[in-house]
Amino acid sequence: MSSLLHLALLWAVCHHVADALRHGQGKAHSWQGLLGRAVEPEEAVALGDDADLGVGGEDRGGAVVLREPGAVEDVEAWLHMSHARQHFNFSLFLPLLRSLQEGLQKIGIASRAIDQNSSDEMVEGVRKAVARGMRPLVVTVGIFWASEATIRALRDCKDAGAYLVLYSTEPAWADEVYKMATDLGVQEVWEYAMSNIDRYSSEFKSRVPVRYLPPGYARQFEVGVDLRSPERQEGKVGFLGRLGFRPKGIQEMYEAMLGDLLNETYRVWSRRGLQSFLDTFPLQLNLHKGQTCCPHDESEPVAMEAFRMTSLLSNKACVVSTPVPESDRRRWEGIVHFAEANETLLALQELRKDVRGCQERAAALYKERFDPERLLRASGFLDAWQPSSPEI
Repeated sequence: MSSLLHLALLWAVCHHVADALRHGQGKAHSWQGLLGRAVEPEEAVALGDDADLGVGGEDRGGAVVLREPGAVEDVEAWLHMSHARQHFNFSLFLPLLRSLQEGLQKIGIASRAIDQNSSDEMVEGVRKAVARGMRPLVVTVGIFWASEATIRALRDCKDAGAYLVLYSTEPAWADEVYKMATDLGVQEVWEYAMSNIDRYSSEFKSRVPVRYLPPGYARQFEVGVDLRSPERQEGKVGFLGRLGFRPKGIQEMYEAMLGDLLNETYRVWSRRGLQSFLDTFPLQLNLHKGQTCCPHDESEPVAMEAFRMTSLLSNKACVVSTPVPESDRRRWEGIVHFAEANETLLALQELRKDVRGCQERAAALYKERFDPERLLRASGFLDAWQPSSPEI
């Protein structure tokens, strides 16, 4: 299938899902009756129209070339995208899968990133690896939108001896994660925000480690942004998402405050598309799905949108974000510039004094602080997993 046709079909599917969500018809997978509320996965960018993101391919402009084992029994870590309605290269969870894969490769751990269509292959690989004395890792993301067949495959991996990790992708979902993690018997839960971890009970965390392992810097997501592009519009701001998913009052506030300075898109599905968007709008906005303001509601479920940050900060964006809890804020301080929703314009005006400098400083700090190998090692996960090989 041509890339153009593939994109056209994908757009149609995404448009249909978005319409269903807007009309309250998009429901989470009601897995054994545990879930049933309307959900919207965090918006992000997925890159896949003109590349396989470097897996087994050529080194494009210095990017990390990811090497995946040829034989399933040689896979030490399976990174599993379990969402039933997303194609792998167009998945909203791709920033996590690729940054984890880069981190594992730096450590020397052979991994393979797959979607739900390769679940049977994963089960086969886990069984063969366990028979050879290994303890394969399985990290599953998007499980709340998984099919029953995918859930069974994950159970089979766990029963065969895999080290099963559930990755949570939504703010304030501790209760749902608790139920699913308990039922599946996972070894660990990974979260993208410290504020999410704070919501779990001490009793649960004493039984199941809940680790901070956000999507990090991913060279696979670098698209060659030009800091001196002739298309550059420093007087405007981009938003990689959909303002219409935010509360009506917040939408109206931003529209009145920013007017035509705000340029939003939720249809960036290619490397070229992301490069063009960020070349044109180096200033980028981040705000939360349940955003409140004026006054700010302290009960608002807030967590830094780390998936979006991989797409933006791996490409030198200068980001203005609405605030996050202190446990998250100190990790992003100096990388992201925080401002309450009604103070966004003032923050943008200050940053316009040196947009390029903001981009360069943010990119350097992000690469250092959110290096995926560093995140993996700092989490304590490697000591708990103790793979049989390689030596770490």
